[in-house]
This record gives sequence, C-alpha cells and structure tokens, in this order.
Amino acid sequence: MKLTNKLELTYIPTTYWNEPLSGFELITEGKQLPTNTNFFLLWSSSLQSEDELTESIKLIFPSIPANKLLSCKINLGKPFNLSNKDKQKTSEKGFFKISTLIGKIMPISPAIKLLYQLEILESSDRKIKHYSNSIKTWAFLTKLIFEQLNKGQFIPILEQFADKKYLGQWRLLLKTPNDNIRFKTILSNSSWPVFCLPINFINDNEALKTDGLWHPSYLFSIFMDKVGDHLIRSTLKKSKFQTFSEFYSTEITKE
Repeated sequence: MKLTNKLELTYIPTTYWNEPLSGFELITEGKQLPTNTNFFLLWSSSLQSEDELTESIKLIFPSIPANKLLSCKINLGKPFNLSNKDKQKTSEKGFFKISTLIGKIMPISPAIKLLYQLEILESSDRKIKHYSNSIKTWAFLTKLIFEQLNKGQFIPILEQFADKKYLGQWRLLLKTPNDNIRFKTILSNSSWPVFCLPINFINDNEALKTDGLWHPSYLFSIFMDKVGDHLIRSTLKKSKFQTFSEFYSTEITKE
C-alpha cells in the first residue's frame, strides 16, 4: 500500500469527542481544547507512532505544520479483518471493532481552505497525489458547500435549546436535483474511515466493539451546516460597513 493511501481524515463533532466513551484524550502537554470545538482528525491505522503520523502528514500535505498540530487519542470503529473468512467469528458479523488510535487535530478554518483548494481530479497536463477516499470525500463535500454559498442557497433558522432561549444558525439548502445527486454520489462513494464514529460500545470479553457507526448522511449534514454557518459569519465579520459619519463625511461638489 502506498504511503499516501495510509492517511485518513475524519470529521469529529463536539457531540462525539465530549462523550466519555469516545476515549478522547489530548496527549499534547500543556494544551486544552474548548469543549465546543469541532475538528478534523488526521490518522492512520497502519502507523503506530505519533512521529510516523507526523512524517506522513508532512509528505502528503507539505503546507501543514504537522509538528504544531495537537495530538490526541480517540476511539474509532473499524471493520473486523475479513481477509480470512474461515477464521472470522460468527459473533463478529455486523459489528465493528473499537480501536484507540493516535490522531492529529486539524482546526476547521485552515482545513476548509486546504480541502477547497485540493486538486483531486487528474487532467492530461497535471498529475495529482493519490489521496485516500476519506480525504477526497471531505474535499468534494467542502467544494459543494462553497458552491451552495456562492448560489445563495442558505436560510436562517432558529432552534430552541431551552425555555425562551433560541440559537440562530445559517443552514445550507440542496434545492436542485443536481445538488441532491451530487450529495448522494459523495455519500454512496464514501468509505468507512469517513464516518467511523461508533454509535455505542459493547464489552465483549474485555474488548470493545459496536454494532453500528454514525450514518454518513447525518455526519455530512452536521458538517455542511457548521461550516456553512462559520463561513457566512466570518465573511460578515470581515466586511467593512460604513458608519453614518463615514457616509456623510464626503462632500458632494458641483462642477
């Protein structure tokens, strides 16, 4: 297997890593992660150490300061080894193995820019790196988000989270048949590392397993709404709006 195929990318919502059973542990000394943080996780099941993971990131994404990314341990769900069907236990069918893996935390803002600019389609005059399915999936989804924003396909919503308390958020819309086809195509072509978040934890002879993973359509919807809302708000914050004094400061002169 090529080294470039070993690096996986998974979106980790705050609702997952804040749960005790996720096993999340920040192993970078002297650092803390705000509890409302969503992030991307760069990881590999075939790389056994933090140093190996760092070198893999440097090779595939030279622009990422891999040494500065926070490191963590987290529980992810993986299919049981199906290469030898004779040795596969009947009890393993329909289940996923829970493994504690080391990963590198990639903040959402720079990750969005990286994924949006990622060249994932090869042309006659340009060769590209062979990224893993999970990296390409999140890149395709990020590009779809930007297209929806450019077409103005988003609406404001209010969600009640307590008595007489509401949370405002921008939500993207898949309005056209083509939008829905693209979303479903990305969905149907995504592999398990994209959505390897266990839905529960089952103790089997002191080993953990799960009978399901987060559904990718649910995870994708969370990602699209969070990123869309973030991009709209950050754009508004950077916009320069004139004050009354600035508007009326320029005198209109007649020729």
